[in-house]
Amino acid sequence: MLNDWSNNALLNGFKAKPTISTDLELISLKWSNDINKLNILHWFDKWYIVPTSQSFITPAIWLQIYQIQPWKSFDEYVIWLKSCYIVAPMNSCTCPNGMKHYICKHSVGLAMLLNVYQMADKTRSELLGKRRGKGRSKKVRSALLH
Repeated sequence: MLNDWSNNALLNGFKAKPTISTDLELISLKWSNDINKLNILHWFDKWYIVPTSQSFITPAIWLQIYQIQPWKSFDEYVIWLKSCYIVAPMNSCTCPNGMKHYICKHSVGLAMLLNVYQMADKTRSELLGKRRGKGRSKKVRSALLH
């Protein structure tokens, strides 16, 4: 296994940053369009605090709790931990996917919001139009019968 990894590293070269797939770009674009931009809190330098989808507290309160650390039980800590993520655009995120794969929708989406990253293929991000609604389509009247 180590030999295979070593040979693969020699053939493909060393990568300092993970590659961003088109699927990740699309998921990141959807996330950046859906999130309330007012809830994103700039912390310092390149770090931001972003609420999760199941957030119980706001990023400002999350940061206060982070600085004080008043957890009385492990359950309180888990609720706090799952309420916000610390994100650096195109660098890292404290979400489970970001910790495992070193890149996630939060870091790429935040980079898109801050105009740090542009999609490789802009045509994939354009909406194609609305679907036809439910029900039967209306009959088209002839112009001569009017």
